[in-house]
Amino acid sequence: RAKEDVTAAGNTIAGYTLRLNTRAKRRDDLAGAIRELNQKLDSVSAKARVFRAMERDFDSYNKAVKMVMQEAQRGALRNIHGPLSRLIRTDDSYTVAIEIALGAAMQQIVVNTENDGKAAISYLKRTGGGRATFLPLNTIQGKTLQENGLENCRGFVGIASQLVTSEDRYRGIVENLLGRTVIVNDIDAAIQMAQKYKNRFKIVTLDGQVMNAGGSMTGGSVNEDAGILSRANELEKLTAQEKDLQQKKMIADTDLQEAQRQADQVEFQITAARDQLREAEDQVLRLQGQEKQHEILLQAIMDAHRGNTKSAQTHLISIMHNVWGYALNHEYLDKDITRNLVLEYSREKVRKREIFTDDEIHKLIAENASDAILLIFTGIRCAELCGLKI
Repeated sequence: RAKEDVTAAGNTIAGYTLRLNTRAKRRDDLAGAIRELNQKLDSVSAKARVFRAMERDFDSYNKAVKMVMQEAQRGALRNIHGPLSRLIRTDDSYTVAIEIALGAAMQQIVVNTENDGKAAISYLKRTGGGRATFLPLNTIQGKTLQENGLENCRGFVGIASQLVTSEDRYRGIVENLLGRTVIVNDIDAAIQMAQKYKNRFKIVTLDGQVMNAGGSMTGGSVNEDAGILSRANELEKLTAQEKDLQQKKMIADTDLQEAQRQADQVEFQITAARDQLREAEDQVLRLQGQEKQHEILLQAIMDAHRGNTKSAQTHLISIMHNVWGYALNHEYLDKDITRNLVLEYSREKVRKREIFTDDEIHKLIAENASDAILLIFTGIRCAELCGLKI
């Protein structure tokens, strides 16, 4: 039984170890994924901080726009909505074309009314802050292109105002500034369209080349003001990425905590199983020692039983007293019954006495030596083995 316990404990430890390896791998994989997430998050957050600082400080805006917006943030100027570039959005593929189409209008400031614009202009005059253009919501009306067949022209992309999104209250301003501008794929398509419609409206290519109304052309590299709208789009993307990575990291942190808890649980189970293994191994050693003692006693009993001399019988009696004492000490017996046993076949005779005579003990041992041997190995009560009654 003890050896079975050792084997069972060993198998349990092996099973727990396999489970621990699996859980530890998941924990380590999660820890590695979190490190990667942290690296990506740090990189994205660093870029986002730069762009936020640029937006906060109105980097790339002219001095007048900066001063008006800073004064509005302090509350000194009211009903200031902000530069147009802050109020519209477009897809990345259209940003260059829209920025070129708007030109300086990107930095024009939207206000509620003419009086709000007047207050801002007065502030700039008073402080020497330069000049700015203001777009009162109550006066600016939208203008749309009425030409037919534009969508059938080669390279046609769309009317510029239709490629921009904004709040409904700004649609009039968007239509006013972009409603008569067409976006096309390339300069060849722009020239062809301008010729067809007699240069009646502005045409801008996706890479920023312009066919102006009236027939003039503008092109080349993009100027430094052309990145304001792109920067706003980039900040939106970085902010979305940052939020997504933070959410993923939060989930991964929770998963890592659970994985660590599960790994700790298995480690605790392994520790408990190892304690059980040590106990079982100690029990095996104890039983092996007891078995050796049993073998010595058994051999002594058998040697004494084979002898017919008086000294051999006396030696056998001494051994049997040791056997009963051993059984009592190891709890094979509940009490010492050697002084209260009665032979079945001599019940009346022995009942008057408290102990056996030497002859009776000799006969008991002679008739029940095999039972005494069984007692040593099984722990069955002597009275049941030897046919005796208390």
